[in-house]
Amino acid sequence: MEVARHGSGRAARKYRQPCLLKGKPASNQHKRINVHWIEAEKRMRGLGVSSKLNARMDFLLHLKEIGRQVADQWIASHFDAIGQRSTIDIAEKFL
Repeated sequence: MEVARHGSGRAARKYRQPCLLKGKPASNQHKRINVHWIEAEKRMRGLGVSSKLNARMDFLLHLKEIGRQVADQWIASHFDAIGQRSTIDIAEKFL
């Protein structure tokens, strides 16, 4: 199968993904990995387009604080999963 031999592109991802999601290697070249997703979508949505150009220190510190708060919340909710299992369904989120 050409897709498996070359192992690149969208078709190859479709070939490997079911095996990886089930925790079974597609071949001896793949192994199970745990995937986590931390996001601040709700907090970032209200910033507006002009915030992308804002390099003021107070704004950057504000973003840093948002990141720390979101990360602290994530850790409080998912600490037991670190190193044990994924905390996101890859297929549901990206495919």
